Parts: sequence; structure tokens; C-alpha cells
Amino acid sequence: MKKLKKVFAWLNNFSGSLMFCWMPAWAIQDLLQIDEPDGWDYGIAIFLCLGFIFFLAADIVGYRKKIKN
Repeated sequence: MKKLKKVFAWLNNFSGSLMFCWMPAWAIQDLLQIDEPDGWDYGIAIFLCLGFIFFLAADIVGYRKKIKN
């Protein structure tokens, strides 16, 4: 039970990226299902992937600052 509490406490540090992690996978899956994707499809997929990277980087920086203190 202690290990489970540790895991949830650790995952709580990455709540922003965990909330957003399914969106790039959904956009890429949607991009692959369309026969002829246009510029909007590529743009949305790229934007969501970059957004996920931004949230993940922000969570990692926040986690490192929290550990440092």
C-alpha cells in the first residue's frame, strides 16, 4: 500500500502532462485514418504534439524545482 501511495504521489507531480497525454495520440490516430489528410490535419497533429512536449517540459522543471527544495 505504501508503494501505491508513492506512485500516486509521484504521478501527481505530472498532472498537466497526464491530463494532456491522450490528445497527441488521438490526433495522430485520426491523421492515419484519413485517406487524404490536408494541411489542417497535419497542423493540428503537430500543434498537439508540441503542446504535449511543452506541458511535459513544464512538469519536469516543476518537479526538479520541488525536489531541489
